Amino acid sequence: EDSVRNYFRSDKLLIGDFQDNSSITLLRFANLPDSNAVIVSDAELTLTVHNHHNSDGREIRFGLIKQLWNQYNATWDRADVNEPWNEEWSSLDNIEVTELSYTVSGTDSLITVLIPLETISNFVGQWISAEPLSYGLAVYTENGSNFDESYLSIKSRETAYGPSLTFDYRATEIDTAVVAYNRVATMNCFINSVKPQSEYHLNTISIGNIPPKRTVAKLNISEDFFDLEHVSNFKQITINKAELILFSKDNKHFSESFFQFTPYLLQKEYFENENTIIPYTDFLAVDPTFSSGLSSTADSVAVNITTLVQSFVSNIHENRGIIITSTKESYDNSYLEFFSPTSAEPHKRPYLRIIY
Repeated sequence: EDSVRNYFRSDKLLIGDFQDNSSITLLRFANLPDSNAVIVSDAELTLTVHNHHNSDGREIRFGLIKQLWNQYNATWDRADVNEPWNEEWSSLDNIEVTELSYTVSGTDSLITVLIPLETISNFVGQWISAEPLSYGLAVYTENGSNFDESYLSIKSRETAYGPSLTFDYRATEIDTAVVAYNRVATMNCFINSVKPQSEYHLNTISIGNIPPKRTVAKLNISEDFFDLEHVSNFKQITINKAELILFSKDNKHFSESFFQFTPYLLQKEYFENENTIIPYTDFLAVDPTFSSGLSSTADSVAVNITTLVQSFVSNIHENRGIIITSTKESYDNSYLEFFSPTSAEPHKRPYLRIIY
């Protein structure tokens, strides 16, 4: 893929920078007053903060998007599935830059951006001309040396606290009645500059969301692993529980307090060349599929691979390896790294625990 996908119906939107990634939030408002309307007040754009990460003092900016986009398919490179952006996001050529800005406080739970009357009149005038497919606003940050690891997340329209816009207007120049426009964004998403990883690395165990990072492992499941003294047929063994025990390193980042991931079988062998792309079509879920997770306070996790190991033992599937992925790829900046089988600390190397 050419871009990191956006997370379908995400409950939060990212703005800012983390490691090699920049996130820009896109907002679109609809049901605007018609072209005869006269706006009579300043406007307020309200954003509810979900989480801060070193965002104190960070300036967020706002620009008018120049092109139609789809919240489910928009990425850094594409406005829709088969529609590239006309300009580059890296140079902000996809937007009309405005003077509108807001300096974030790390204690902000609610961000209220005051949009002067003249500015909101200009915004709405442009949006009306594109109705019913208003192009909307981009919310972004500009790079600064003090903010390489600085971002915030805001609540999306999928929650009860989505981005909202309010202002007052009269239906026509001669009308005296004042009408309140108060709407939550009809579309929202965030796009990410970092590219998907195209390879996996031997002896590295990491799992992440943006960009998606996955771990590939080959399990040493053979008859030698089991005590077969009282079993006449290896295939008759019942696996009560099988777990891959992983120990996390300190270089991890939790956007939430819990990180969840899911193991799949690989339908092809991928251990000859570590620079091979592994497509989704080569992932195989074995029912029942168990998800495992690590809390921000824990230093190890037991990945439940019971059904996968049973399928190897029963010779239902060939042991070509497994792949472990986050259950929320593209959701946020969370990532984990674990000690590998070649770790200099033997007690932190991964191991299998099987009850049968």
